[in-house]
Amino acid sequence: MARFKKLSLEEACETFTLLSEAEQRAIKGGCSGCKEARGYGYSIYTKDEFEQMLDAGTWTGGYVCGIGHVLPAVDYETDGFSGNYGSFCSIHNLYFPINGACYECGGDYGENYEGGSYGGIDYGPNPDGYGGMIGGGGTGGNNDGGELWISKELMDSSKFVSWGGDGSNCLALCKEIMDNYKVGYGDSAHVYQLLEKKEGNYVNRTIDPVSNYRKAIDCINRHLDAGRPIIVGIAYDINSNVNEGVTDHFVVITGRGFDTGKGQYYFTYMDPGYGESGRGCSVTENRLYFQTPNSTPSLIDNHAGAYDYKFRVSQVRPNDGKNLNETVDSNNL
Repeated sequence: MARFKKLSLEEACETFTLLSEAEQRAIKGGCSGCKEARGYGYSIYTKDEFEQMLDAGTWTGGYVCGIGHVLPAVDYETDGFSGNYGSFCSIHNLYFPINGACYECGGDYGENYEGGSYGGIDYGPNPDGYGGMIGGGGTGGNNDGGELWISKELMDSSKFVSWGGDGSNCLALCKEIMDNYKVGYGDSAHVYQLLEKKEGNYVNRTIDPVSNYRKAIDCINRHLDAGRPIIVGIAYDINSNVNEGVTDHFVVITGRGFDTGKGQYYFTYMDPGYGESGRGCSVTENRLYFQTPNSTPSLIDNHAGAYDYKFRVSQVRPNDGKNLNETVDSNNL
């Protein structure tokens, strides 16, 4: 017959291996992604912890076991965001940034967009879907789950075409890169025009820039998910007057990810303005960060190019032939 010995807490600690707090959370939450998330330095929380912090107004973002990455919540009343931008949850009185959502409420993008009553996500992860944490599937209403901006990278330095110092046109170089990827270029007659100049400054174009950026970002993500890089225009010199009067340069967006240090999502890009692929294809240096200060969206790389320019995405050129009714002709701006 087996004999059992009662151990004190001190004896038990010396005899058995103790799990760290993160390991306990991973086991309790049953999340297969916790190990990977922990390796990237994410704070990991259970669903119960997430709900408690959300209700208390102390949620600052992190990885939730069984759900995935959840953005920080922003107070709807004090931060001045409109209800149709991302998802405003009336139950928690919290706003979730573009395509974000309150995970325990159903609906599409938000109470004022596409008929959704609240932003919502589904528990089930679907790495190929736009459901889940990006607004319950958007216009399709497909609550398949999935993380917000699941990391994806199409960067292939063998397809890079560099500037040779011979006066080559950056748009022409981008088109050569697209040829190497075997996808189309798009054209200036069908662009999402994000910026214009006014009184010596860059300003967001249209009276509804939030919707304009949402459509442009959805377009970029749609292309990346289909394995298609996409050309975007870049503004960096307020005094220049080339192309449509705003765009000074062109680059090719090849991927997306989340910067844990900055707490921001970004797009990676291939820059033909460099003479070698090492820098022109750097996924750590070439990043256009999505920012929403004071409800004004932007896609910016604050330290770009050989001369440390501030790159602002001025236009997005779809090349898959879809949703062209949403675009404008930059030649006629």
